[in-house]
Amino acid sequence: MSKKIDTISAGLNGLLAKPAATKLPTEPAEQEQPTRTKGNYKTVCYSIPPELAEKIRYIAYWDRKKLNAVVVEAFEQYAAKWKPTTGEEPKAL
Repeated sequence: MSKKIDTISAGLNGLLAKPAATKLPTEPAEQEQPTRTKGNYKTVCYSIPPELAEKIRYIAYWDRKKLNAVVVEAFEQYAAKWKPTTGEEPKAL
């Protein structure tokens, strides 16, 4: 019985002991996204129907793209095809 208690105690002490210091990566997270530059993006929030949000997530998953990339692509396509309904000539986009 004493041997079992010693084994359990040793296991618990091993779990409770502070782990040796591990070396953290010295490279900042910026290296993961090298094309992104500071000040080149603007954060915006929109409320959209949940069904549309799920469709966009599915498209991003299916095309193996980031969700943000799919949303940006959709906005770019919309802006490229947009024509004013008033018939006036809009400012250059």
